[in-house]
Amino acid sequence: MSRSQSLTLELQSIRDGKASIEHQIDIHVNDLFGVQESLQLSLEDVLDGLSYVMDYRIKGGRLPNLDFELMRRLCEGLLLTMSSTE
Repeated sequence: MSRSQSLTLELQSIRDGKASIEHQIDIHVNDLFGVQESLQLSLEDVLDGLSYVMDYRIKGGRLPNLDFELMRRLCEGLLLTMSSTE
């Protein structure tokens, strides 16, 4: 395999990993906004899921940034959750 092919595969792998991480975060963000109305979700479960993504999928990774709108929604969800649990 040439160096060019190797770099192409590595970049594709990084893009796929980023998409997978963003998808996981999106699920947890949606859960954050729905946790108060849901009998099946607990805030602890949602926060554990986010913690897993941060600790095992992102920490030490090679992702310089994630989708801005998704991160904005995550911040809003966390702030909303904080204000309703105090």
